[in-house]
Amino acid sequence: MGSETWAAQLADYAKQHDVPMVFTSTAMVFDHSPNGPHQINHLRTAKDDYGSYKIRCEDAVLAANPNACVARIGYQMDLDMLGNNMLAHLEQQAKNGGIEASRTWIPACSFMSDTALALCDLLEQRQLGVFHLDSNQQTAYGYDKIVVALKTHLNRDWAVRVTETYSHDQRLVGSNLLPKLHHMLPELLQMP
Repeated sequence: MGSETWAAQLADYAKQHDVPMVFTSTAMVFDHSPNGPHQINHLRTAKDDYGSYKIRCEDAVLAANPNACVARIGYQMDLDMLGNNMLAHLEQQAKNGGIEASRTWIPACSFMSDTALALCDLLEQRQLGVFHLDSNQQTAYGYDKIVVALKTHLNRDWAVRVTETYSHDQRLVGSNLLPKLHHMLPELLQMP
């Protein structure tokens, strides 16, 4: 979460010392217009500060080190509900009056444990260029379905109201070499 200058310095250090580098970016480099799914080579259209910052970091890293890897990730889920992630946010929303889950939002998302394995694979394989890590890229589950499946899996009494308040196919597509990434989300959503 440092500046783009810091990201470039780390990338340059990795280049000078022949150390593999993976910079973790975000699906937020793509605005909801134009709609996704978003390919690796699509124009990055972020309009908010965070997405724009990540675009600058991606550019700085790849300019400083053409052998670096940029991994764009979506909304992360941690079953322990710790830190800044989807489950912690859902738990907080449930405590504050309930959860609104838009059926017209198809989020880029993965479980943190799957993302960690995929990031390690990118490092170990010394991949370079841009990769999209999204467990929902093929299944295209709506946010409402994901929230209800998590509620069931975690045995929570969350009040969930399905809406159509946010529309965006946010999926990150175009990287199929990391099969480990797809294992937890489809299993969770195919529960009885």
